[in-house]
Amino acid sequence: MRSIYEQQILNAFLRIYNYHHNAVWAYETLEYLIFIEHAKEFYQLTEEEQWEIRNLMGALKKIYK
Repeated sequence: MRSIYEQQILNAFLRIYNYHHNAVWAYETLEYLIFIEHAKEFYQLTEEEQWEIRNLMGALKKIYK
C-alpha cells in the first residue's frame, strides 16, 4: 500500500506529464515544487517522511531523467 506522500507525488507527476507529455520536464517541475517552492513544508516533515520522498524522487530520477 502506498503512503499518502507517495500517492500525492505520483499523482502530481502524472498530472504534469499528461499536460506536457515530457517525463524529464515533469520530474524537474516536481523536484522544484517539492524541494524549492514547498521547502519549508518539506523540512517540517519527520526524517522518515523526508527519506520516503527523497527515495521516491530518486527512483523517478533514475527512470525518467
